[in-house]
Amino acid sequence: MKQTALKLSKKMMGIAAAIILIFVFFVLHHGKNGEGERRSRVATQNGLTEIVLSENEKAVNGIKTGPPQPLFDKNQPGFFVPGSAVVWNEGKPWIYLEEKEGHFVRREIAQSRLFKNGRVLPQDFFLKDQKIVLQGAQAFLSEEFAGEISEDEE
Repeated sequence: MKQTALKLSKKMMGIAAAIILIFVFFVLHHGKNGEGERRSRVATQNGLTEIVLSENEKAVNGIKTGPPQPLFDKNQPGFFVPGSAVVWNEGKPWIYLEEKEGHFVRREIAQSRLFKNGRVLPQDFFLKDQKIVLQGAQAFLSEEFAGEISEDEE
């Protein structure tokens, strides 16, 4: 009798753990952040897709932003973008620019050239003090196209 109760107890604990994991996944995947907003919003306007994240969402998702690094090389003027900032879509390289705090858009960087472990962009590509996504760009690309996946494909 004790063994049966013990087996049943272990089984119930396993079921409870599974329910908790499902709940946590649901909250993380579909939930709201501490500010009462959805985790991220994706909107398309004028042919550009904008992703909006709060500072908290950026931190939770491991998103790091910063300015591109200027190259002080007379033979290769421009700005260096690390390879972790570059995503590929339809055979073309892209980066995500932070247009204003928490608002990101993807821009093609076809005019870039390879340089060490990243790419170099022309000096006039960036606005003054503009930031790029240095880490987490692939997550943005996935989020951008998540709406195009039908329920049957998931």
